Amino acid sequence: MNAFKNASKKTKISVILSTVLTVLALVLAVVSIALTPRDTEIAPADGGEYSAICALDGDRWVYTTKTGAFLMREDETTEAAADVVGTAKESFGIDAGEVNFVYCRTGGDSIYVATTTSSGGYLFRLNYSLEIQDYAQYNGVIKRALESDDGKDLYVVYGVNASVEISRYTAENLSSGAVKTGYIFSMINSGDEYRLKNYSSFRVLSMLLDNDTLYVVHSNGIIATSTDFAMNSEDPFDYGELRVNKDEFDLSQYCVYISSGTIRGCAYVKADERFYTTGDDNLLHYIDLSSLTHTRPNTVLKDLTVENVVLPAIPQADYASLLFDESANSAFVIYQSSNLISKIDFTEKELVYTIKADFGVSNVIQNASGSRAYYFFFNANRATSTLLKRCEVTKNLLAPTLQIVLLISAIVGVICAVWATLSWLCVFKAGFTERLKKLGRDIAKNKWIYVSLLVPVALLIAFCYYETIASVITSFFDYTIDNPTRNWNNFKNYIDIFTDAEKVKSFLNMLFFLFFDLLTSIVPPIVFAFFLITMINKKYSGFTRTMLFIPGVIPGIAGLLIWSTGIFGQYGVVSTIVRWLGGEPINLLASSGTARWALVFMGFPYVGGYLIFYGAMMNIPGSYHEAAELEGTGIMQRLFMIDIPLIAPQIKYIFVTMFIHSVQNFARTYTTVGDNLSINVGVITPVHYMYRNVVSGDYGIASAYATLIFIILFFATFMSFKKKKEELGVS
Repeated sequence: MNAFKNASKKTKISVILSTVLTVLALVLAVVSIALTPRDTEIAPADGGEYSAICALDGDRWVYTTKTGAFLMREDETTEAAADVVGTAKESFGIDAGEVNFVYCRTGGDSIYVATTTSSGGYLFRLNYSLEIQDYAQYNGVIKRALESDDGKDLYVVYGVNASVEISRYTAENLSSGAVKTGYIFSMINSGDEYRLKNYSSFRVLSMLLDNDTLYVVHSNGIIATSTDFAMNSEDPFDYGELRVNKDEFDLSQYCVYISSGTIRGCAYVKADERFYTTGDDNLLHYIDLSSLTHTRPNTVLKDLTVENVVLPAIPQADYASLLFDESANSAFVIYQSSNLISKIDFTEKELVYTIKADFGVSNVIQNASGSRAYYFFFNANRATSTLLKRCEVTKNLLAPTLQIVLLISAIVGVICAVWATLSWLCVFKAGFTERLKKLGRDIAKNKWIYVSLLVPVALLIAFCYYETIASVITSFFDYTIDNPTRNWNNFKNYIDIFTDAEKVKSFLNMLFFLFFDLLTSIVPPIVFAFFLITMINKKYSGFTRTMLFIPGVIPGIAGLLIWSTGIFGQYGVVSTIVRWLGGEPINLLASSGTARWALVFMGFPYVGGYLIFYGAMMNIPGSYHEAAELEGTGIMQRLFMIDIPLIAPQIKYIFVTMFIHSVQNFARTYTTVGDNLSINVGVITPVHYMYRNVVSGDYGIASAYATLIFIILFFATFMSFKKKKEELGVS
């Protein structure tokens, strides 16, 4: 405290100001982190895995798991729950399979839940207490369902083998089966006939019932069919294709419209009598219902653009990208390879907001006020891959601002912390102020030198240190190419590495190769260099040096291929010698037991690095050797007592560089043995596993391998430098 009192006024001001600013920046950073929104994961009530979700009305919603259905209130409490699969077995004696579909009409009285089995599935009608009222069995896979506005009829589109069927049920009597069934097919003009063929792929995006016409919107256009399926009651698949006379085909009963581009999402807005669609661009399009006149098949849809809506990315292609909420007259848009979700208001024809969620979103609903959004997403890294999260929209929209505040506070905090540290050192460390001033004068004197260093230092930080730090951080998260959202996994990546016997063995393989790499990179080159130095005939010495140098100029890959194919391969030198001796051809790299030893012998007789030792020995003063000879020192005594101690710096250099090279040596195993697991079990190293995970897109565990390799190399290098400093007497 006396030191602070005795400090100059400027120093006191600097200490107080820098400390206060550091604390303020730290507080601001902590507050920013605390306020940064995190979407809340909602666990299924039965502990199972989610399968589907549907908005019931503004205040309630329904989700299903593989076995049950749950009706939720807006406050996320469970209003009703049902074990659909168990009840079906107990009450109806049927093995229903797994629940995979749920549908409920806004303002309707029923909830429809479908299950799937190996041969088809069951469609159940539930009331709002989630009691099974009725059910029907079906074949194929349900693509979409639509209940009529009066609740009397239910239309279901199925994919059955190579056909697409539409079935109409009496909603309150599913067990009686489909009242009518029709088929969806394409129409090809062929002279006086229409050729009717099944669609090879068909993804239903939306359905509309307008009077007695059912419209089915799919990725390539719109199908309009009468509800009695008068023109499409036969399946073209049964005949390969159907041919009908144009005069006998009523286009008002069935007509095909094609789109000018791929439709990725669709929502029909009754107030506008329009189909709003998303496609391969970032615009919102619409098709007027009145433009569908049913007068000519394969009419290209008149696609218009909503001027005020520009989407931030290209919409999703794997799922329906436009998710309509009829009660709010709005829709959510999900995007391809993006974690964004946008909301469109069809009343105002505007983009309301865009928020960040997780990658792999497949469905989104909202509460009555629109303050919360619930989204399904797929995460392959989790045991239950389909997950549900709640997003507080207002808080999520603040996230970009909070991130900027956090970044600025972090930068300011680091600068102020350095400033505060220097200020406090000026107070408590005698003479530090003068040394700091001297440093400032030196920097000012050589300012252009320091300015010129800014660019390389910035590049070093950007392309070296940042990647290293980011890799270490990523190693503690699930982070894959399919789900590029970092999810903390409680050291799971490291646990997986050290609890898997094969992965642990890769580290033992690394130590095996490291031992022989260090041995062969030091001992043989020293011996050869020593023999060259002591050779009496200098002419032969020069010839020998040349012959030893030539292999060093062969490209590394070429050298590996020579060894792997020309020497150890099935038709290589070793195999040829074995055949001459009467044995069977042998490929030493095709067996785990022989492959690792074959890789060790690659590079024999290991004299590639002799030049470094040869040059070092050449610089040993001859007087040392003359004195040794006078003392009667033998040739081997000279090697161990004079030459090796004097070339110790070169030995340490080779040791460190070979240590790093061996641990990171990926080309040796991959180029010669490849990715054959049956062989690689004896030769694969951690860097090989790192490569595999990078290629497969599992960046979290790849980063864990990279971090472990970095720790090993850093420790070895640090110990080497520490030993060197001790020898030089540097503190």
